Amino acid sequence: MNYSLFAGILSTLFGALGLLITLLNFKRNQVATVNAWYATFRAPEFVKARRVVRDLDPNYDPRALNAPEKDDIAFLIIAYMEAGMLLRRRQLPFRIFERHHGHMVISFYEKLLPYIAIRRTDGEKNPDYADEFEYLYQRIKRKKK
Repeated sequence: MNYSLFAGILSTLFGALGLLITLLNFKRNQVATVNAWYATFRAPEFVKARRVVRDLDPNYDPRALNAPEKDDIAFLIIAYMEAGMLLRRRQLPFRIFERHHGHMVISFYEKLLPYIAIRRTDGEKNPDYADEFEYLYQRIKRKKK
């Protein structure tokens, strides 16, 4: 028997097994990430932050917000930034936003754009502020066209 042929077949089988294990672990990690996102989405802090942003006057002045409102807005932006980052890394499937949360992301981003613009340009001078939230927004808008 040719040992090199046997070794080649054996290494191919182990390579295929390793690929299968990697894929299964990726799917398991993705399910855990989805579950963690839904837990965040249902958290009382996130529910309160969504309510605060939803109830903002359409012509609000971002500079006139009080500290608790700013905290809630920051909490919401950070949560959606995390979701955008996980989406970009393919750890969170896009179908979650495509089917269930896309309209909220669009509404919240458009409502918070004046606040985000100030955070990006004024005293903070943080041009990357809410960039992953913006990525999430743009991806959803592109899909809805």
